[in-house]
Amino acid sequence: MLRKAVSLSLVFLLSGGLYPQAKKPTLKEQALEIPVGSQIEARLQNKEKLRGRMGEITDDGFRLQHVRANKVETRNIAFAELKSIKMVERESSGRIALYVLAGVGVTFLILFAIAAAIHGD
Repeated sequence: MLRKAVSLSLVFLLSGGLYPQAKKPTLKEQALEIPVGSQIEARLQNKEKLRGRMGEITDDGFRLQHVRANKVETRNIAFAELKSIKMVERESSGRIALYVLAGVGVTFLILFAIAAAIHGD
């Protein structure tokens, strides 16, 4: 009997029963966190995927500016038809600069090691 009680207590504690579960933000809350003008990807319930810029957000949805047939269109998207929304990064020059700096740093370390080996003899 004691063994069963201890087992049930462990299952309860390990399943997170003692701590409240983190609430996942709603799609509207996620959209409100994205700054207007940011590049986003919106997936709709009908499996359509749209990329564009976040526009004005209302109680019912938001506006998405995207390119279609070489024209910029604005489309109203209701939260009810939205499956997911996320901000997307373009290949940023900041990331490329970080890689370049890392490469330069590694190069200087190698040159320093070679110079130290030559002058150490």
